[in-house]
Amino acid sequence: MMTTDHTATTPINLQELLLGDMNRLRYLRRFGNSLVLHRENVAEHSYYVSLYGYWLCQWVKANTATPIETERVLVRAIFHDGDESRTGDFQRPFKYSSPELKTMLDAAAKGEFQRAVTGILVGADDLVARLTEAWENAKDGSPEGCIVALADYLSVLSHMWQEVACANGTMLQHYDTMVAYLRTFDAPQFDFLRPVIRQVDRIVSRVFDTKGNDLRTRFAVPPEVMYD
Repeated sequence: MMTTDHTATTPINLQELLLGDMNRLRYLRRFGNSLVLHRENVAEHSYYVSLYGYWLCQWVKANTATPIETERVLVRAIFHDGDESRTGDFQRPFKYSSPELKTMLDAAAKGEFQRAVTGILVGADDLVARLTEAWENAKDGSPEGCIVALADYLSVLSHMWQEVACANGTMLQHYDTMVAYLRTFDAPQFDFLRPVIRQVDRIVSRVFDTKGNDLRTRFAVPPEVMYD
């Protein structure tokens, strides 16, 4: 984006970058339909996905023969939720409730992501296209996409672990969702990350140690009392 040619102009609209759509990520809250002690925003989440993605890259390089482009992982991680600056945060169970809904939401989100970055990258259509491709393929079946997908899960797990550790028992009701999400990493393309995923599996079992430990069940009022 910047060049050493001082006669060239930068495509960056700094005002839009600092005050526009992407700035909203700092106050766009996640887990909107859950009781949480620390309300994480999308910017925080994106930072942790990038952080965990970086460390996963280092692990892969040190322990496997799988070629990894760290920069590609970091760009995807930074921008993977950039569309939410304009769409807000959809809860995973709703977003994945049907393939048709997921397809429609993704198509709409792509357009909103393009609008968000176009306002910053004035006239830089090629770069907008590359960033949109990075966003669209952020968690594809490539090694980089697999790392971003696992890093995304680790960010969610870390936040939930923190909440449970602070005695927020309402997080336990997400057991089924977190286990179903974890099982997506059983796919063969994640085999190069298998030792890490096994560790994650053990952590999930530790954090959500009682299946179906939902406060609505634990403190339910029997019907004969409710309607007496």
